[in-house]
Amino acid sequence: MSETVFKNKQELDDHIGSVVMSALEAWNEKAKANGDKLQARDPRSGQTVDADELIREERAKSVSRIKAIEEKSFDPRFSSGLMQSGEYRRLVTDWFKGMFDHGYGKTAEWRDTAAKLAEFEPTAERQKTISSASATSGAEFMPTGFEKEIWMRVGNYNVLRQVATVVPVAGKVTFPTSTTRATSYYTASTTAPAGQSAIVSGNVTIDPHKLIVWDEVDKKLFYAGGVDLTDYLATAFADGIGYTELYYMTNGSGTNQPSGFANHAAYSSVTAVTLETGLTLAYADLVNLEFTPDSKYRQFGAYMMSTAAMKLATKLKDSTGQPIWTRSAEGRPQLLNGYPVFLNETILANISISGANTTEIYFGDWKAYLIGDLKQIAFEMSDQAGDAFKNDSVYVKSVCYNDGKLRDEAAIDYLTAVHHI
Repeated sequence: MSETVFKNKQELDDHIGSVVMSALEAWNEKAKANGDKLQARDPRSGQTVDADELIREERAKSVSRIKAIEEKSFDPRFSSGLMQSGEYRRLVTDWFKGMFDHGYGKTAEWRDTAAKLAEFEPTAERQKTISSASATSGAEFMPTGFEKEIWMRVGNYNVLRQVATVVPVAGKVTFPTSTTRATSYYTASTTAPAGQSAIVSGNVTIDPHKLIVWDEVDKKLFYAGGVDLTDYLATAFADGIGYTELYYMTNGSGTNQPSGFANHAAYSSVTAVTLETGLTLAYADLVNLEFTPDSKYRQFGAYMMSTAAMKLATKLKDSTGQPIWTRSAEGRPQLLNGYPVFLNETILANISISGANTTEIYFGDWKAYLIGDLKQIAFEMSDQAGDAFKNDSVYVKSVCYNDGKLRDEAAIDYLTAVHHI
């Protein structure tokens, strides 16, 4: 025998009201079938009210109450302001289901849903949703609030987005760089301080590359009523975008993909610091690494390493025997020798040197890594692609464009050949 547990009195009252209304509706339908008319007398006014009218009024009140609760409630799954709205999430779900239900064609009903979504969006962003809905074919731009939710979640999977310089771009863009300080002096002296020289200028070009993410979804999710697709799809797309970005922004060749900061062929001037004793990591090695980047970057330095390296770092102690790993409050990065440390699982941990598995530990100012985004995400779906028809499923696909490059190779350096078990 199952037991229903209610969280509070309001939930119990709502349940009782729903049961009573369901019974009243069943009783009313039975009376109609027998040719009778079910009525109720209002004890306050003494007036007689038809059951049909009473049911409509009570159902309307129930819908309004639920809608008000949803609009005010905070759903911890969602970060975007628009996605906090229960009504907006329902419309986004209808937007996806509408594409599926009507063979991915833009019916009048689907266009109406897109128009309602646009009403939620800031005036400057409404036209994108309206224009997408007005096109006769091709991929759709995702609703603004849902798209923002995906990008917020991408940061959970791509740690570089938490620390790098992220800029919106409209296409191929060239950013200036400089590797030395400008010549400067007080007018009475006309002599520049030692160590200064004319700026050595260069540039780095951000040329966004196409990134495709697709997932196979059971058709039952689209058939089922009351299913909120937004959380599932936002997580699936953010996971795919975030992890793929991180891998190539760490290891990428720069050809049809970002240039990874750990691509030593692309960034040959990034200094490799060797361990003082064989392949075994020690406190002195971290100190050596911390003093390798240019001084203007050290004050903003942070570590980035794999789990394999992190396991070693947590056990290290300084020259006085004190642990150098500090656990921070929830939501803040851990500290290693006083510097923030970030986990990056795409830093290779299986580099074979002298017959041992080795990894690398990076340190520097990560603002020197530049990420350029074309922020719009296009969306398509098909039940004919791949094995979708055979599996009775739907393929959903998102397409976005971005690039990543290191602006100054003096900003970060790394410990090489760190042995781990």
